[in-house]
Amino acid sequence: LYLPACGYYFTANVGDAKIYGGELEIVYRPISQLTLGLTADVQHAYISSAANPSEATVGSWLIDVPDYNYTGSAAYLFKLASGNSLVSRVDYTYSGSSYGSYQPLDYLNSPPTTNPNYHNPGYGVLNASFGLTSPMFDVSLYAKNLANDRTIIQQPEVNTVFEAYTVRPRTVGVTLKVRFE
Repeated sequence: LYLPACGYYFTANVGDAKIYGGELEIVYRPISQLTLGLTADVQHAYISSAANPSEATVGSWLIDVPDYNYTGSAAYLFKLASGNSLVSRVDYTYSGSSYGSYQPLDYLNSPPTTNPNYHNPGYGVLNASFGLTSPMFDVSLYAKNLANDRTIIQQPEVNTVFEAYTVRPRTVGVTLKVRFE
C-alpha cells in the first residue's frame, strides 16, 4: 500500500483469495531412446474478499500468478558400448501474462499515469543440455535461455524508484555429478 503523505509503501494482507485450475502432463516415447513431453497448467486466481477495497477489489487477479504456463520437451538417450550414455535435452517453457500490481494507475504522478507494473507480459525460455552419464559420474554442458530473451517481465516501484526485471540472460555452464558408493 502506498502512503502518499511520506512516499513509502507498507505490506498488508489484502483479504482472501481463491485459486482453481488444472494441470496436464503428457509423456510420449515413440522409440526407446526418445522421450517427448508436454506439461500445461491454467489457473484462475482472484481476490474473493477485500480488506481494503480501495487497494484491491473483489475479482482482481492475484499479482504475479500467470494465467497459464506450458513446457514442451524432448530428451534423447544414446547408449554407448562401454555402458555409458550420451544424453541430450531441449525444452521450451512459456509463462503467460500476469499482474504485478492491483493498481492500474501510478498515483505518485499528478495527474496519475499508467502503472507500468500493472500488466506483466508473458515470456518464453529455451533451454538445452548435452552430456555423458556413467555409473560413476555425469557431466553435461547446458545453456539456459538459449535465445537470450530479454523481455521485461516486471516493472515494480521499489522505494519510489522504478525498476525493470528481465528474464535471466543466456547462461552457459557445465555440471558434474559424482557418485560415491
